[in-house]
Amino acid sequence: TILFDAHKDVNRRVMVPPGFFLLVRCNQHFRLQLAEAGPDKQCLGFCESLPREGDSGFQAILTPLEIKENHRDCLLKLRISGPQGTKKIIGNIRYLPHFKTLNLRLSFTHREIAADPSIKQLSTTCLGAMMRAGASFSHLESRYDALLGANLNPSLPENRWMLLSRFRIWGVFQGYSRELGPDCLDAFWTSHNQGGKWRFRIPSSEGRYYVINLFLEIDRKTNAVTLTLHRETAPADNPRRLQPQRDVTLIIRPDIEDRKFHDTIKAFSGPEQQWPPKISAFENGFFFHSQTGQILRLSSSRDAFFLKPEWHYMVHRSVEATRGLDADSDLFSPGYFSINVKGGDRVNLKACVINKETRPEPVDGKEISLPGPFHSTVPFFQAAQASLDAFIVDRGEEKSVVAGYPWFLDWGRDSLIFCRSLIELGRTRDAFAMLSLFGKFEKNGTLPNMICGEDARNIETSDAPLWFFACCQQLTQHLGKEAVLGQNIGHRTILQVLKDMALSMINGTPTGVKADPESMLLYSPAHFTWMDTNFPAGTPRQGYPIEIQALWCHALQFLSQVDNIDKKNNGKSMRTP
Repeated sequence: TILFDAHKDVNRRVMVPPGFFLLVRCNQHFRLQLAEAGPDKQCLGFCESLPREGDSGFQAILTPLEIKENHRDCLLKLRISGPQGTKKIIGNIRYLPHFKTLNLRLSFTHREIAADPSIKQLSTTCLGAMMRAGASFSHLESRYDALLGANLNPSLPENRWMLLSRFRIWGVFQGYSRELGPDCLDAFWTSHNQGGKWRFRIPSSEGRYYVINLFLEIDRKTNAVTLTLHRETAPADNPRRLQPQRDVTLIIRPDIEDRKFHDTIKAFSGPEQQWPPKISAFENGFFFHSQTGQILRLSSSRDAFFLKPEWHYMVHRSVEATRGLDADSDLFSPGYFSINVKGGDRVNLKACVINKETRPEPVDGKEISLPGPFHSTVPFFQAAQASLDAFIVDRGEEKSVVAGYPWFLDWGRDSLIFCRSLIELGRTRDAFAMLSLFGKFEKNGTLPNMICGEDARNIETSDAPLWFFACCQQLTQHLGKEAVLGQNIGHRTILQVLKDMALSMINGTPTGVKADPESMLLYSPAHFTWMDTNFPAGTPRQGYPIEIQALWCHALQFLSQVDNIDKKNNGKSMRTP
């Protein structure tokens, strides 16, 4: 049974698992109605409260609802009787489906996107570059929204450099222009490996309309994003669709930046004079010479680029405004593409990072394929597994994990907690590649708290080494103790790394992590735990946090079981005098 307290739960959403009753309580007599929260607001039932035993208020109980695929949001409407008259309150209830039947939504309608502009398509590369595109096409909600946040280091994750922010697109028919914006957006599809799809219905000013599909995807191995535009062929039995033989002109303006992903651009501070000379145009695109020494090349599959620079000033980012940060930034557009399309036509625009000015290969006569297929839903468990690859990044032959997009890079604790999921799913090769990376960094009982490019000097973490123990223990359960602990990483076996790390933590690490000699509890300095906060900003964690002791106890128990496995290595015993 799940409890809804009318005096405490009005301002939160109460979750009801499958098969559970909903018990509603109030200090006064009430009548309730359960209704769907959507536009239909279908009534699901009425109920009147009964006195609770012991004269302690009133209660009513609702029987479980059968939920098949997706959660069901409902409104709990209470009319509470009292000496001052009737009071109305509304609570939010979410009925959850069974996990085995739970589906993740991948498609969204115009109305849903308007109600929630935070819906996004996130696609990433194996080196931590990203494409973060809003379902509300061309709308930038945050400074971290970009079609190409490139990682410019060719071999490992280092930073994200914002180069291509968005495309603004207009459809023009017989002089009538209409932007492909929220008013024309029909639907949006996201995916885990195909990028995103936007479908627009654009009126043509004579009682007809045409349909343009946009597809955005990022290459998994390079800093390259492709926009594919496809004008649907009108079916013969739909007189309202514009005839396919009639041309529509698409005007496409790219807005670019040249900044670190935490920064903003102010045109008056220099870019207004510095950026236009950095543009080199050619027939079907342009080069932009970044301050990083790299070049952004943007080209289309048709010869249709016009050099006409313009600035878009004070583009507001609402997310930063809510955080009290600088919410306004300037965008630069070098020019625009003008492309005529008939029904069935497909056009590509590709943005990529290159080292020198080289023209793209011609695509005349080549068939442009469309990404897909795109699905409306996917089983939740399948979606969770597919999502893992978006966060795994390569570091040579080894691997790490981006702790979260759009802000973070590789973090020790996040990578090693993530590693346990890979082991559980049988992806032991990837898991070992992560353990190999962090095991090589072990020094005097420390592991990196964060890695930025090749810089792993931040070792202010007490839990990352302990999660390393947990991963090794879990991996031995899948592959066997000898097969895991005897593996060499660097100049040591994994078992020797574990022993060295534990002894250093007992005797004291350079960062101040040390076992108490009497209790063997592990001391953790402030700002070193998973909560990652300093007092008084949050809970003070300096001392002996309980989760650190649990991980430490687990590590010592594991070592006591495997201490003598590595016979060939003159390993140190964990028995101390």
